[in-house]
Amino acid sequence: MNIIVKNYVNEFIYVFIVATLSLSVIFGAFEMIGGIDRLLNGGASIIDIFLYWFYISPKDTYYIIPMSSLLCVMFVFGRAAKDLELVVIKSIGGGIKRLFAPFILIGVVIAIMNFLIGEFISAPLIQKAHDLRHKIIYKTERDMFKTDDGWLKGEKGAIIHAKIYLPNEGILKNISIYKVRDNNFSEIIEAKSCIWCGSKWILHDVKRYNMEDSTQVELQELVFDGLRSPKIYNERELVPDEMSFSALYKYFQVLKATGYNNQKIIVDLFAKISYPLTSFFTLLLGIAISTGRHRGGGLVNIGIAVFIGLVYWFAYTMSLSLGYSGIAHPMIAAWTVPACLGGLSIYGYYKIPE
Repeated sequence: MNIIVKNYVNEFIYVFIVATLSLSVIFGAFEMIGGIDRLLNGGASIIDIFLYWFYISPKDTYYIIPMSSLLCVMFVFGRAAKDLELVVIKSIGGGIKRLFAPFILIGVVIAIMNFLIGEFISAPLIQKAHDLRHKIIYKTERDMFKTDDGWLKGEKGAIIHAKIYLPNEGILKNISIYKVRDNNFSEIIEAKSCIWCGSKWILHDVKRYNMEDSTQVELQELVFDGLRSPKIYNERELVPDEMSFSALYKYFQVLKATGYNNQKIIVDLFAKISYPLTSFFTLLLGIAISTGRHRGGGLVNIGIAVFIGLVYWFAYTMSLSLGYSGIAHPMIAAWTVPACLGGLSIYGYYKIPE
């Protein structure tokens, strides 16, 4: 029995690795092709294009792993069921759930691995991909990487520090502006907020310090022309895909301290935990379906797996969208679909006949 289990485990691991890497490369290529025009127009070299492809592939791996788990386990055990191998195992007294026990552990390992890929591999490499893309298209480095405690260079040599940048609203909070003349600070402007009003930035609750004559002026509002349209800075914004769970949580805490409640950030935080668990649930569901009454074999099971994966992805995306828009609570938005899948998977596995 141990030899049989070992053979199935080895087959699954081999198919899983090949399928995951292949799908990651394919989806990465499609994503790259979608934006290759802007890269080529920016003068990207062949090396730049392959680097960009390399950087974005781990993100696709992160999203593909749950589908790959489902697809591979259904392929392996669908073939075994069609060839009556599982019937033979039952007839010789081998417990069918004993055969599947190692796959529960494998599912846990895959879920943990998927979380770690998102935390330590996908996030930093996606940041590198966006850095490279920005450098090719705009011919400059991304000088504003963060939406919290960020520095950027404004017009006319101004140096700007913002404690919080809210890109969707076009708001900078707790902003300090340092104007330089002849290598010395000529003026320092501090404001509680800086808001984009369609064509210009307006500072609110302003204090102006003239360093040359040591005077101070307080103003309710002040038009500031040292910043360009927020669209320029949004290209440099550090998005959730570029941030690990710990970095995103830290950013959330900074926003919370300023009294700003960003629904999308909270949803993304919950999603970074709920999505990797999907790998475990899809593996259980794949075992339950492939050992059912149908005898379609590996190829038919692959088709079933693809259909289930597409339905799940559509439902999960819709649920997250409801959370982003504020219609659903962030926890409900991120956990409802994975929890339903988990309940269905556990029930299906429990009903597998010995």
